[in-house]
Amino acid sequence: IVQSYYPHDVANGTQITELRRIRGGAASILSQLDEPPVLVRETTHARMPTGTERAVLDMPDGVPVMDLLLCALTARGRAVEVAINVVRGDTHRLRYEHSV
Repeated sequence: IVQSYYPHDVANGTQITELRRIRGGAASILSQLDEPPVLVRETTHARMPTGTERAVLDMPDGVPVMDLLLCALTARGRAVEVAINVVRGDTHRLRYEHSV
């Protein structure tokens, strides 16, 4: 389950406003902005699903979901994309890599 949000001035007149897949994803459109995103911040949270989420994701009782909140930010800190993903906790794995 995915819900994505974009500022009107970013999405207006692009494929982002169309209800279909975008070749290269929304990131391909965002990368062409005058001020493209330079940072993605993700927050992850595990919880039990709502009844609707359980039905849509075809989940048995007792299985948690993970909320994945993504925020793509420009160099000035403007959010140009916010996406909320709800995924089954028993079928998804998260991997993070960080330079040190």
